[in-house]
Amino acid sequence: MADRPSVRKLLQVNQNTGIKGRPNIISRDDPLFNRSEPPTISELDSVFRTRAVDLAARACKKAIAEWKAKVSQITHTVAATGTNAGSPGYDLLVNQRLGIRPEAQRILLSGIGCAGGLATIRAAATIANDATLRGRPACVLGFTCDVTSTNIRCDLKMISENPEEVRASMALFSDASAAFVICNSLGLEDNQNAIYRVLDWENGVIPGTQSDEHCLVDPLGKY
Repeated sequence: MADRPSVRKLLQVNQNTGIKGRPNIISRDDPLFNRSEPPTISELDSVFRTRAVDLAARACKKAIAEWKAKVSQITHTVAATGTNAGSPGYDLLVNQRLGIRPEAQRILLSGIGCAGGLATIRAAATIANDATLRGRPACVLGFTCDVTSTNIRCDLKMISENPEEVRASMALFSDASAAFVICNSLGLEDNQNAIYRVLDWENGVIPGTQSDEHCLVDPLGKY
């Protein structure tokens, strides 16, 4: 397999990225990823709903600690992922893990791929701005989590069946999660100071680029 054009190209990409390490949530000896057939989409969903939820919860706890306020003060959550399509969304599992109030407003963004992080900030800022206009406090917890390491067996199967296809994600991406809290002025307490301010935001689609975001879920869970 190493002599296939797709594998040679992948190795070339891997050597030229300058990336020294790519953290992931699975180990090389994990039985699920070392059997003859790749994991099914159901199995990948189960992994995401445990290990990825753990990862996202850790990121959220760090953001809340930096915010220096209580979980009970969170009024909204906005989350995104491009590597899971199950329902209910993983954001509900993260919220429950953190002990966020059930009545906190919850939004899960989907179908936005690599733009998920910025879209989460944009949506959270819009929510906070709307709350200000309504005279209400807003403390919005935003978080994203993407797991690509679990698709490695599917990627290898694809390039073995399609020698000209290069799955560069195996050489570029890692598993990661990030989180933040956006508050409007009514949601900030006297002893809290904002680290950053969101001054404005907008979004657009470049004409003719729709196919660049085209991806579908197959039986092995690959997008």
